[in-house]
Amino acid sequence: MCIRDRKYSYGNRYQNAHFDPLVQTIWTLLRRVRVNSEKNQEPTTLAKDVHLYSLTENNKICLKCIDFYEKLIMPGYDFYSVGMILQHLCYNNYSLSQEVASLILVG
Repeated sequence: MCIRDRKYSYGNRYQNAHFDPLVQTIWTLLRRVRVNSEKNQEPTTLAKDVHLYSLTENNKICLKCIDFYEKLIMPGYDFYSVGMILQHLCYNNYSLSQEVASLILVG
């Protein structure tokens, strides 16, 4: 059985889990996070006129885990929020950009 075909048991054991509100919350929170940039440029996805925060090491590990993105690119998720998360985190981050690109190209 492929990991992508795994069914989650909530409501009905044959129903796929959809975490759109969680993905949208992650995107909303990430807009207030400072991204480490090699060129000292801020991405255009940052929220304006708010206090910016830094990610902890555990947050960085979770958000850079390619398994997280394997789940998010499955059909049924809010592709706008997923795209904005990727745009924000991949800004001047070649290694994560390359991993996500290879994941998308492989399908």
